[in-house]
Amino acid sequence: MTKKGLQCKLSALPNEKVCHVHIKYQNDTRNKNNSSVKTATSKQKNSNYNYNNNLGKVKNYKYENYEKNLSEIDEKPGHIYVFTYAHMMYSTPTEKSYLHLAAPTNTRGIDYNRTTPFDTSDKILIKVGYTRKSPEIRVNEWREQCGHSEFILLYPGCLVPTYQNLENKKKQKITLLSKMMSKLSLSNNRKRNDDKEILLNRQHTGRKYTGLNSTKTCFVSNNPYQVEQNIHRILRGRYGYGKMFCEGCSRQKIDSNKNTVKTLGIHTEWFLIPRNEMGIVWEVINEQCNSSSNTRFFKT
Repeated sequence: MTKKGLQCKLSALPNEKVCHVHIKYQNDTRNKNNSSVKTATSKQKNSNYNYNNNLGKVKNYKYENYEKNLSEIDEKPGHIYVFTYAHMMYSTPTEKSYLHLAAPTNTRGIDYNRTTPFDTSDKILIKVGYTRKSPEIRVNEWREQCGHSEFILLYPGCLVPTYQNLENKKKQKITLLSKMMSKLSLSNNRKRNDDKEILLNRQHTGRKYTGLNSTKTCFVSNNPYQVEQNIHRILRGRYGYGKMFCEGCSRQKIDSNKNTVKTLGIHTEWFLIPRNEMGIVWEVINEQCNSSSNTRFFKT
C-alpha cells in the first residue's frame, strides 16, 4: 500500500511483502524511529544526570548556607540587653489594666478568666534578649510591635525600687532611729565598717560589672545568641516562666466561620523577678558574657 492508501502496481520482492521502492522507504522509516528513540533516551539520561547534579548542588548550597548562618550567629559579637515596663519602675506600685498575670498551667495557652492584673509590688517583669543593633533601637522596635510605648531599657545602673507596707515602714523608722542614736557612741573603727557596708550595697549599681559596654546600658558578648539561651535556661530554672496576657499585643483575626475573634497576646519569654533579686540577674548575665566557655549551651 502507498501513502495515499492505493495498491502498489509493482511486484513484491522475493520473501518480502513490498516492492524494491517501498522496501527502501520502510527501512528509512525504521532507522528514523530507532534514531528518535535513542536520542530521546540519551536526552532523558542527560536530563536525569543534570537534575541529580543540580539537586546535589542545591542541597550542598542549602547546607553550606545553613552552616554559614550558624557560624555567623556564633561568631558575630553583639549585646545582651534587658528591658521592662516603665510603670514597674515608678516610686509607688502601679497596675495597668491591659497587663494580666496568668494562672499557672501546663500548656502555653492562657485562660483569660483566670488572669489578674499584674501586681508590681513584689516582682518586676523583665525580658532578656540579644541584638547586634543598638539596645535602644531594639527596645523601640519592641514598643512598635507591642503597641505600647512604655518599654524602657533596664541595666545595672538602674536602681529597681522595692516597696514596703506601712507596718514595715514603721519598723524601718524605729530601726533607723535606734541606729542614729547608737552612732553617737560609735568609735572610728565602727564608722569605717558602716562605710564599708554602704560601699558593698553600691556594688549592685553596675559599676563593678566587667561585661558592660562603654555606656553601661547593656552587656557585650562574642556569642550573644548562645549566651542569651544560657541565661534563659538559668533564669527559667530559678524563676520559671513569666506567663503574661497583654491586651496591647492581641490582634483581630477571622476564624473558620468568618467571625472576627480576638487572639491573645501571650508573653512566655519574660521572667518574674523578685525586686530584691535583680542583683542575681545581673550576676548571671555578667558571668555568662565573660565566661570563656560561652560557646557551649548551659545544661540544667
